[in-house]
Amino acid sequence: MPDSGATARILGVVHSAIAHDSAEKHVAGEALYIDDLPEPAGLLHIHIGQSARAHARITRLDLSAVRAAPGVVCVLTSADIPGSTVLVVGCGPIGCFAVGIARAAGAAKVIASDVNATRLALARQMGAHVTVNAATDDVVRAVLDETGGEGADVVCEMSGVPSALHQAFAAVRMGGRVQLLGLPKGQVPIDFANEIIFKGITVYGVIGRKMYETWHQMRRYLSAGLLDPRPVITHQFPLAKIDEALAAIRSGNAGKIILEIA
Repeated sequence: MPDSGATARILGVVHSAIAHDSAEKHVAGEALYIDDLPEPAGLLHIHIGQSARAHARITRLDLSAVRAAPGVVCVLTSADIPGSTVLVVGCGPIGCFAVGIARAAGAAKVIASDVNATRLALARQMGAHVTVNAATDDVVRAVLDETGGEGADVVCEMSGVPSALHQAFAAVRMGGRVQLLGLPKGQVPIDFANEIIFKGITVYGVIGRKMYETWHQMRRYLSAGLLDPRPVITHQFPLAKIDEALAAIRSGNAGKIILEIA
């Protein structure tokens, strides 16, 4: 069934952007977070660019580099990535970008976990050395096995799922760092004494990109050929096929979906 609410919201953002001189900024700040979309909203990506000849002309443009910026923050806020073991929990588009960014930043080993085989395959394409299916395997045990029993140096939790949050705290090494980007849908009980305090870990909440630092970092990685975001882009649809794009999101077999606006 077409999702008329999500479709109407998307079209509303597009038409509103056309009416603004700064169409690109309007959409970058609004269309990437569409409340009506089923979780995960980050799968759908719209970009409206400007022609050099006319304000607010709609063109096809891919915002993958900008959209990956939260992944940059999540990974690179820890200064100790080179030579480290990084665990990415949740391999949606931003999680997969985080895998690639960790590799580009010099991580010695990148482990990725998810419950979706399609997303794990994308994580491998982005450079994950080890992938763990959390639906069938013990993520914490796998991380300990890969790190000689110590745990990951840096854990990037991208899902917001309560069980995954606890896995993140259990899988990080003593004195390690947990970066939290995923948003839980409700309150999550945390054992502060055993999960945080006695392990001496640092917990950092990621609320978005660092203007404009992460954009410059992404440009450098892309320009140097250290990061290729294209494997994460699994579908492209014209705007008229919004409903098909939403169906692809719901199927669970999509990475980043691009809506092309001609």
